Amino acid sequence: MGKVLHGGLTVSVEAGTFSDCIETMDFTRLEPGAREHKFYCAGVGMVLEVEPAGGRTRNELVSVVMPGG
Repeated sequence: MGKVLHGGLTVSVEAGTFSDCIETMDFTRLEPGAREHKFYCAGVGMVLEVEPAGGRTRNELVSVVMPGG
């Protein structure tokens, strides 16, 4: 399950800086304490995934090829 936490964000990752992004929090009843925060940006999709509160997982977009570019 997921929940939108914030909108209108700018997110910077190795692939670049993206605007018009949202932050979601994903969770499941199968793992009650597990949470993932994901950042989705318009025209790109998911650019960043992090585990909050000291988690070690961080996945980020490292390159992107835009249409016509």
